[in-house]
Amino acid sequence: MAWFDRNIFGAIALLSALPVLGGAGPFDASKIKKANKLFAEGKLSQAQEQYVTMQANHPDAPELYYNLGNVKYKLKEYPQAEEMFKKVLLGPPSPMQQKGFYNLGNVKVRQGQLEEALGMYKKAMEMDAADKEAKFNYEWVLDKIKKMKQQNKEQKQQDQKDNKDDKDKKDQKDQQKQQDKSGQNDKKKPNQKSRGQGQEKNKDKNKEKDEQQQGQQDQEKKKEEQQKQEQASEQKAKEEKDKQDPQKKGSKPEQAQEQQDKQGQQQQGSQVPTATSNTQENLANKKELSKEEAKSLLLWMDEEERRARVRQTPATSRES
Repeated sequence: MAWFDRNIFGAIALLSALPVLGGAGPFDASKIKKANKLFAEGKLSQAQEQYVTMQANHPDAPELYYNLGNVKYKLKEYPQAEEMFKKVLLGPPSPMQQKGFYNLGNVKVRQGQLEEALGMYKKAMEMDAADKEAKFNYEWVLDKIKKMKQQNKEQKQQDQKDNKDDKDKKDQKDQQKQQDKSGQNDKKKPNQKSRGQGQEKNKDKNKEKDEQQQGQQDQEKKKEEQQKQEQASEQKAKEEKDKQDPQKKGSKPEQAQEQQDKQGQQQQGSQVPTATSNTQENLANKKELSKEEAKSLLLWMDEEERRARVRQTPATSRES
């Protein structure tokens, strides 16, 4: 059920016989009726002009502020309506003031200020406990406030739940990304493993090749050692054979010695320089001669003596 949106605008006609504070004189009943009729017909601007005109003679009349507040309320000019109703409250407590609190509560509801509206309705009930509409509106606003608080609480919980869901979705998405990344890394690992196996295989091949080369080198070295041993065995067998044949053993050294002596004499003869006539006087004048020089001088002297003998032999004539 909606709250009561009550507007009282007939009070001025009922109070038209009363004097207005400030000595301005009584209200003109015909003008009040005309303005209220315009208000009832919805001719709010014309009604407002009539109330303002009457305020020139009655500036402090709360009834005129009350009716102007109702006009502003109908025009949905809520701040101006609030201002008019507050001026109604300036006077001493009265039935008009109680109605001002009630309508001010309605303005606060329209402005969404429920807590302040609740206070206005409470004031109206305190001034008139029989005002059922004020009581109804008070309870309606109170229930509205409770429901709004509950809605806010539920909305807050829903927001927290939504935030948690968003966070869970984000975490799940991040986890999925991490799993996808791990899967890609796992796909790369076999390639790395195969490369590692290939490297190990190449390493084994190189090792096997090195072992083969080393085996060939060892075989060649062993073959060389066998050849050396065979040569040593042949040399030893030959020496043993030479020992068993003394004649052959003796003849060979003697022949070798004679050949060496003959070669030495030839070398010695070729190395001994022959003395020339130019060196004769030099050699003869020397007090001491080296072994080579002495040999050279003797050879030269023998040569000269042989030549002298040849020259002294008489030539023989040939017989015809």
